Amino acid sequence: DLKRLELAIALAGAPRLLLMDEPTAGMAIAERFALMDLVRDVATETGLTVLFTEHSMEVVFGYARRVLVMSQGRLITDGAPDVVRASPAARAAYFADEGAGSETQRVQPIATRESNRVVALAPPPQPVQSRPCKASPLQRREAALRETPLPPTASQGRELLPPPPVGEGRGGGVGADRGLAALRASSLCAFYGRTQALFDLELEVAPSEVLALVGRNGAGKSTTLKALMGLVRAEGQVQLGEAMLSALPPHERARAGLGYVPQERRILGDLTVLENLRVGSQDQPLDLDAILQLFPNLPAMLDRPAARISGGEQQMLAVARTLATRPRVVLLDEPSEGIAPRVVAALADAVLQLKAQGVAVLLSEQNPHFVARVADRALLLDQGCVVGAATRDELAQPSAAVRAVLGLGSA
Repeated sequence: DLKRLELAIALAGAPRLLLMDEPTAGMAIAERFALMDLVRDVATETGLTVLFTEHSMEVVFGYARRVLVMSQGRLITDGAPDVVRASPAARAAYFADEGAGSETQRVQPIATRESNRVVALAPPPQPVQSRPCKASPLQRREAALRETPLPPTASQGRELLPPPPVGEGRGGGVGADRGLAALRASSLCAFYGRTQALFDLELEVAPSEVLALVGRNGAGKSTTLKALMGLVRAEGQVQLGEAMLSALPPHERARAGLGYVPQERRILGDLTVLENLRVGSQDQPLDLDAILQLFPNLPAMLDRPAARISGGEQQMLAVARTLATRPRVVLLDEPSEGIAPRVVAALADAVLQLKAQGVAVLLSEQNPHFVARVADRALLLDQGCVVGAATRDELAQPSAAVRAVLGLGSA
């Protein structure tokens, strides 16, 4: 709805040329198609010329009549979509032929997608493994909180959190083993003012496990991460290893070993890349070599102001800065949003390397290709509730019910 409002405001002045910067960033696939269908219809009816920047290859090759590929401020290729798709120079500079986020081989012709758009906008079928979503009475929540042991201080919290045992995480299963949970949330509710946005969420993430939260816009994915980090008013229990975090402020949760990469990145643009990493490490020794091994693009720009690197490089920096705190669990909010396919693939590789090192990862993500590449399993969210779960195989080949929750439309 916000995207439509922005479009309406831009069209109110009856422009001859419409400039759109990442119009579908952060949107589910069906939502992307619905918005771009609207843009195409308006352009056709009014003779409007549209110039847009976009990282979703499904949007680029599905809607653009002409494509320009740029890299490092230079034009690489200019031509019809089919010509650009086959260009070796464009593929080498920008596209990810393999791995997460590679959409160039998955794009459907526009003619076949017309029917899918209608299906995607219809009310979704009931997801598999669904359960009723209920809000617990406030009295029960308060009683549960009163029974929770008092949280340790920051220094005590570190003593209670031994390094996660590498290799003991369970990937690919329906649920994490309770004895191995690196992060656990029980009866978690979240609020914006008087409005409840999250209802009785239960989740567990084991060491070396990647758990994805998936769902349409507004399903509660980002709110879940913010509630775990203490950034919104929340009720329920949050446990990191053996330490209770429920009553701790965000900075104490970070010191206890919970890392958070926000959707907005929030890098410090006036500081250099290296200075951003040092800010992230705070009182921890900065293991710069280990961090830069995960992100090979960053070493060449350590002395560059963070505001002058690309969006994809800023996303790498945001993740790297969080890793400088040496977290046991990393919360990643929409890591692939608005960045090039090759950078998405590099981020996927970094997540898998973290998993191999014993770090637990909980990510919120709209990109189904990225999720299928890195996640061991997923929780399906809708309107602040967990309505189902999916294994790795179900993410790679989603059923109609799973596709509906993800906003993917028909297969």
